[in-house]
Amino acid sequence: MSRRSFLLAAALLVASMAFAACTSSSPSDLPGSHWTVTSINGKTTEAEGTPTIEFGSDGAVAGTTGCNRYSGKVAVDGDKITFQGIASTLIGCDDALGTQEQAFLAALDDAATWGIGSDGRLTIKGGGDLVATPTPQQPT
Repeated sequence: MSRRSFLLAAALLVASMAFAACTSSSPSDLPGSHWTVTSINGKTTEAEGTPTIEFGSDGAVAGTTGCNRYSGKVAVDGDKITFQGIASTLIGCDDALGTQEQAFLAALDDAATWGIGSDGRLTIKGGGDLVATPTPQQPT
């Protein structure tokens, strides 16, 4: 192997390791975390009703769709994620919030993978894409 080829291979290895470090997430990153959803399927969430996701330490998940409250269970295995038994209250939502709620719940139902990027945002992908930012917690 020539010196140039060796240097190129070494540079690619370092770059790929740096990329992996910036995008790696651990299942231990989610329990106890709280998130505000900023976009669903590339569309910015409604300002008057922003969905949230709260991961419990016991595999529970809860939050708001922007209109209704929901709760259920979440299973995480590496970068795989599955939401199970999601149930929500049934308050009527206006058209924009109702459409957002349907897209949000569908994205949870069809979720397949997750990750936290170097920017600190949570991304959940599957049948739909959710992007969320950490929600600062208020002291209780």
